[in-house]
Amino acid sequence: GELVPVPIEVQNDQGRSNQSYSESDGNHEDALDAWIAQRDALIVVTSNEVPGYESMTFHGDVMGITVLARNVVSNIGANMRQFIGGEVGAYVKMLTDGRKVALTRMRSEALRCGANAVIAMRLDANQISDVMTELIAYGTAVTIRPRNEPHQAE
Repeated sequence: GELVPVPIEVQNDQGRSNQSYSESDGNHEDALDAWIAQRDALIVVTSNEVPGYESMTFHGDVMGITVLARNVVSNIGANMRQFIGGEVGAYVKMLTDGRKVALTRMRSEALRCGANAVIAMRLDANQISDVMTELIAYGTAVTIRPRNEPHQAE
């Protein structure tokens, strides 16, 4: 089955409770997309800063990883495409879904440590064997605030 997020409660570094998500087997293809869309409060950027914001606290690196295995049927279809050309739809779907899983795991880790943003996010893919691919999303978890917002004592 596909991985879908389910709510869990976690304690961040300051002992405050955050709602986070873990993956669970299920057949709800849109659930992962919906969860990611709801995570607008967690800003993820590929740049080293978020325009208009300043980083207040650095929580360290966060990552999400998944390993995908291609099935025999997909491999046969891909081999046929070598001769006739074109996009291999099964691989595109597998990699798109894997990307979402890796990003969800990275976001969940960032939320767990109390961050509200991830900067310098990167997505990398590596072939582990002839039939397995690793996808990893990683970045730096930070707490940010708008530049013009006054400092508040915690």
